[in-house]
Formats: sequence, C-alpha cells, structure tokens
Amino acid sequence: MDNFRGEGGVDVTDEMLDKWESDAEKGIYHGKAGNLHIKKPLGRPPLYEEAMLPITFRISVEDAEALKASADKQGVKVGDVVREACKLLLAQHAL
Repeated sequence: MDNFRGEGGVDVTDEMLDKWESDAEKGIYHGKAGNLHIKKPLGRPPLYEEAMLPITFRISVEDAEALKASADKQGVKVGDVVREACKLLLAQHAL
C-alpha cells in the first residue's frame, strides 16, 4: 500500500496503521480527535445547475412508451422530456 501524508505533512505507513489498529482494539488511542480533511468533494458531481426535487407519479403504459420513444428520438433522457413538457404547460397557464 502507498504511504499517506497526514495533516502537517506526516507520512503514515502501513506499519503505523497496523499499530494504531492493534492499539485501538485494546482501547488505546493516539493523539486527539480533529477535523477530517478531504481534498475532493464526496459523492457524484451535480447533474444540474439548479436544485432539483424528485417527483414520482404514475402514467399509462402507452404514455410511458411514447415518452421513451420521444426521448430516444431526441437523444435525451425521459426525465428531460417530462421536464420540458412541464415547463411548457406551466408557461401556458402562468398567472
């Protein structure tokens, strides 16, 4: 395993990790609790620029197949077709 560099530039080796694990199993803890520093964000990057809220609803098999066909024809996902349809409907009924 590669060595890791801890906070303050301290190299952490496999041997050190093994020793700390052994000590922790005996209730011996080295150092003090601190903040966890992660250099990259956790999880997958956002797919959309704006916040999105999932909404679930049921439609007929025929409508679902038509949505899928439309999405395939446009080269997009079904969700993209549904979002665009919702935007158009909301624009038509805007107050």
